[in-house]
Amino acid sequence: MKKRIFLYAALVLGIAVAIPAFLRFENWRIRRATLRELEPFLSDEQEQTKQMAALGNIDLNPSTLTLATLEQQLKTPARKLAGDFNTTRLGWVCGKERCAIWASFLTPSNQDILPDARPAGLVISSPVLGEFPNVAVGEIHLGQSDQKLQQLSRGNASKPGKSFHRVAWDKDWDLAWGGVDDKVSMLVFTNEARLKNFPPKS
Repeated sequence: MKKRIFLYAALVLGIAVAIPAFLRFENWRIRRATLRELEPFLSDEQEQTKQMAALGNIDLNPSTLTLATLEQQLKTPARKLAGDFNTTRLGWVCGKERCAIWASFLTPSNQDILPDARPAGLVISSPVLGEFPNVAVGEIHLGQSDQKLQQLSRGNASKPGKSFHRVAWDKDWDLAWGGVDDKVSMLVFTNEARLKNFPPKS
């Protein structure tokens, strides 16, 4: 009888020890798998952060941008991709998967973009929602409070069908922005004047 009780007690104790050990092992295995899946993203973000900081002080105000001024400030694009409707996307500050800065041109990808060509779209996003005071668009920089953008939004006449986070930047360009905790993490500019009749009707 005592031997049986001792056996049951040992079995219960073994289970009590095995369950937490198994849960710890599963937790460790899941963390390892998650980190492996996130590794390309984190590697890209680290590379983009390093490149963004190394740009020095630049102003990417779309009102004055051409391919020549983009290359003067950002050097040769790291990516060239075919865009929708026979356009071309150029990317700067790139990791293996993503770029932090994209400019879209209404030029087919199999043609050279002229130096004085103006982009039809510009996207500037912040790696890991960081703060980059060296990368400015007018008086706006990545990571700062979006208070100035809120003021810009109130100072412009609202456009029909536009959400609160989409405002006129100048007579040609519209701006949409996004962020976390009221800080700017992405700026998306579209040249409404150039896109008005694009793509051309066949």
